[in-house]
Amino acid sequence: MRGMEGRDGTEELGGGDDVGADVPLLRELGQTAHELSLSFAQYTGISPARCALLALLGVRGELSQAALQRRLGVDSSVITRQVKALEAEGLLARRPDPTDNRFTLVSLTDTGRETTAHLDAASHAFQRVLLTGTSGADVEATRRFVRHIRDNARRARAGDAEDVALPTGAGSCSRSPAHPVPF
Repeated sequence: MRGMEGRDGTEELGGGDDVGADVPLLRELGQTAHELSLSFAQYTGISPARCALLALLGVRGELSQAALQRRLGVDSSVITRQVKALEAEGLLARRPDPTDNRFTLVSLTDTGRETTAHLDAASHAFQRVLLTGTSGADVEATRRFVRHIRDNARRARAGDAEDVALPTGAGSCSRSPAHPVPF
Protein backbone atom coordinates (compact mmCIF):
# COMPACT_ATOMS: atom_id res chain seq x y z
CA MET A 1 0.00 0.00 0.00
CA ARG A 2 1.39 3.38 -0.97
CA GLY A 3 1.00 6.04 1.69
CA MET A 4 0.19 9.71 1.50
CA GLU A 5 2.70 12.44 2.12
CA GLY A 6 2.28 14.12 5.50
CA ARG A 7 2.63 17.83 6.25
CA ASP A 8 6.29 17.36 7.18
CA GLY A 9 7.11 15.66 3.86
CA THR A 10 7.32 12.16 5.33
CA GLU A 11 5.12 9.38 4.10
CA GLU A 12 2.07 8.49 6.16
CA LEU A 13 0.55 5.08 5.75
CA GLY A 14 -3.17 4.83 5.27
CA GLY A 15 -3.73 8.58 5.42
CA GLY A 16 -2.81 9.45 8.99
CA ASP A 17 -4.20 7.91 12.15
CA ASP A 18 -6.39 5.38 10.37
CA VAL A 19 -3.67 2.83 9.65
CA GLY A 20 -5.30 -0.11 7.94
CA ALA A 21 -5.03 -3.77 8.81
CA ASP A 22 -2.95 -4.28 5.66
CA VAL A 23 0.00 -2.51 7.31
CA PRO A 24 2.20 -5.08 9.08
CA LEU A 25 2.19 -4.69 12.86
CA LEU A 26 5.98 -4.59 13.00
CA ARG A 27 6.06 -1.67 10.59
CA GLU A 28 3.46 0.17 12.64
CA LEU A 29 5.42 -0.47 15.85
CA GLY A 30 8.63 0.70 14.19
CA GLN A 31 7.01 3.86 12.89
CA THR A 32 5.52 4.52 16.32
CA ALA A 33 8.92 4.08 17.98
CA HIS A 34 10.46 6.48 15.45
CA GLU A 35 7.73 9.08 16.03
CA LEU A 36 8.08 8.72 19.80
CA SER A 37 11.82 9.29 19.52
CA LEU A 38 11.38 12.43 17.44
CA SER A 39 8.60 13.77 19.67
CA PHE A 40 10.53 13.02 22.85
CA ALA A 41 13.57 14.87 21.56
CA GLN A 42 11.45 17.88 20.61
CA TYR A 43 9.55 17.86 23.92
CA THR A 44 12.60 17.45 26.20
CA GLY A 45 15.35 19.01 24.09
CA ILE A 46 17.51 15.87 24.25
CA SER A 47 17.59 12.62 22.32
CA PRO A 48 16.23 9.47 23.97
CA ALA A 49 19.71 7.90 23.65
CA ARG A 50 21.38 10.70 25.59
CA CYS A 51 18.56 10.71 28.12
CA ALA A 52 18.98 6.94 28.65
CA LEU A 53 22.71 7.38 29.24
CA LEU A 54 22.15 10.18 31.78
CA ALA A 55 19.33 8.26 33.49
CA LEU A 56 21.47 5.13 33.79
CA LEU A 57 24.26 7.10 35.44
CA GLY A 58 21.70 8.81 37.67
CA VAL A 59 20.44 5.45 38.91
CA ARG A 60 23.67 3.41 38.95
CA GLY A 61 26.23 6.10 39.70
CA GLU A 62 29.69 5.98 38.20
CA LEU A 63 30.14 3.32 35.52
CA SER A 64 32.82 2.42 33.01
CA GLN A 65 32.23 3.25 29.36
CA ALA A 66 32.29 -0.51 28.71
CA ALA A 67 29.49 -1.03 31.27
CA LEU A 68 27.48 1.80 29.67
CA GLN A 69 27.91 0.15 26.29
CA ARG A 70 26.72 -3.24 27.58
CA ARG A 71 23.76 -1.88 29.55
CA LEU A 72 22.54 0.37 26.74
CA GLY A 73 23.21 -2.21 24.03
CA VAL A 74 25.13 0.09 21.69
CA ASP A 75 28.50 0.07 19.97
CA SER A 76 31.53 1.42 21.84
CA SER A 77 31.95 4.19 19.26
CA VAL A 78 28.42 5.42 20.01
CA ILE A 79 29.14 5.56 23.75
CA THR A 80 32.43 7.34 23.16
CA ARG A 81 30.75 10.03 21.01
CA GLN A 82 27.88 10.50 23.43
CA VAL A 83 30.13 10.67 26.49
CA LYS A 84 32.48 13.16 24.83
CA ALA A 85 29.58 15.37 23.75
CA LEU A 86 27.91 15.27 27.18
CA GLU A 87 31.25 15.94 28.84
CA ALA A 88 31.75 18.98 26.59
CA GLU A 89 28.31 20.21 27.72
CA GLY A 90 29.41 19.86 31.34
CA LEU A 91 26.97 17.04 32.15
CA LEU A 92 29.50 14.21 32.58
CA ALA A 93 33.00 13.75 33.93
CA ARG A 94 35.45 11.04 32.92
CA ARG A 95 38.44 9.66 34.78
CA PRO A 96 40.71 6.65 34.43
CA ASP A 97 39.71 3.64 36.52
CA PRO A 98 42.27 3.61 39.38
CA THR A 99 42.14 -0.20 39.56
CA ASP A 100 42.48 -0.82 35.81
CA ASN A 101 43.89 1.82 33.44
CA ARG A 102 42.23 0.13 30.47
CA PHE A 103 38.84 1.48 31.58
CA THR A 104 37.41 4.97 31.76
CA LEU A 105 34.87 5.74 34.46
CA VAL A 106 31.99 8.10 33.73
CA SER A 107 29.86 9.99 36.25
CA LEU A 108 27.36 12.83 36.33
CA THR A 109 28.53 16.29 37.26
CA ASP A 110 26.37 18.49 39.51
CA THR A 111 24.94 20.04 36.34
CA GLY A 112 24.36 16.53 34.99
CA ARG A 113 22.43 15.55 38.12
CA GLU A 114 20.26 18.68 37.83
CA THR A 115 19.66 17.98 34.14
CA THR A 116 18.81 14.35 34.88
CA ALA A 117 16.25 15.41 37.50
CA HIS A 118 14.73 17.84 34.98
CA LEU A 119 14.66 15.12 32.28
CA ASP A 120 12.98 12.69 34.66
CA ALA A 121 10.21 15.21 35.31
CA ALA A 122 9.97 16.04 31.58
CA SER A 123 9.77 12.34 30.69
CA HIS A 124 6.88 11.84 33.09
CA ALA A 125 5.12 14.92 31.67
CA PHE A 126 5.68 13.65 28.11
CA GLN A 127 4.15 10.30 29.06
CA ARG A 128 1.11 12.07 30.51
CA VAL A 129 0.71 13.96 27.22
CA LEU A 130 0.94 10.72 25.24
CA LEU A 131 -1.57 8.91 27.42
CA THR A 132 -4.18 11.67 27.47
CA GLY A 133 -7.55 10.08 26.83
CA THR A 134 -6.27 6.53 27.37
CA SER A 135 -7.79 4.35 30.08
CA GLY A 136 -5.66 2.70 32.75
CA ALA A 137 -6.87 -0.68 31.50
CA ASP A 138 -5.70 0.13 27.95
CA VAL A 139 -2.30 1.28 29.26
CA GLU A 140 -1.84 -1.96 31.21
CA ALA A 141 -2.99 -4.10 28.27
CA THR A 142 -0.53 -2.25 26.03
CA ARG A 143 2.29 -2.82 28.54
CA ARG A 144 1.55 -6.56 28.61
CA PHE A 145 1.35 -6.72 24.81
CA VAL A 146 4.60 -4.81 24.27
CA ARG A 147 6.43 -6.93 26.87
CA HIS A 148 5.13 -10.08 25.22
CA ILE A 149 6.37 -8.98 21.79
CA ARG A 150 9.73 -7.87 23.25
CA ASP A 151 10.16 -11.23 25.02
CA ASN A 152 9.31 -13.12 21.82
CA ALA A 153 11.78 -10.96 19.86
CA ARG A 154 14.51 -11.79 22.38
CA ARG A 155 13.70 -15.50 22.13
CA ALA A 156 13.76 -15.30 18.33
CA ARG A 157 17.13 -13.51 18.40
CA ALA A 158 18.51 -16.17 20.74
CA GLY A 159 17.12 -18.95 18.51
CA ASP A 160 14.76 -20.16 21.25
CA ALA A 161 11.48 -19.36 19.51
CA GLU A 162 9.40 -22.04 17.85
CA ASP A 163 8.36 -21.63 14.21
CA VAL A 164 10.81 -18.80 13.53
CA ALA A 165 12.22 -20.19 10.31
CA LEU A 166 12.97 -17.33 7.95
CA PRO A 167 12.08 -17.57 4.27
CA THR A 168 14.95 -18.04 1.86
CA GLY A 169 16.94 -14.82 1.51
CA ALA A 170 15.19 -13.13 4.44
CA GLY A 171 18.44 -12.27 6.17
CA SER A 172 19.81 -10.34 3.22
CA CYS A 173 17.66 -7.22 3.21
CA SER A 174 19.46 -3.94 3.66
CA ARG A 175 18.22 -0.88 5.51
CA SER A 176 18.52 2.66 4.39
CA PRO A 177 18.68 5.57 6.84
CA ALA A 178 15.40 6.86 5.39
CA HIS A 179 13.67 3.55 6.16
CA PRO A 180 15.36 2.10 9.26
CA VAL A 181 12.65 -0.48 9.92
CA PRO A 182 12.72 -3.20 7.24
CA PHE A 183 9.15 -4.45 7.78
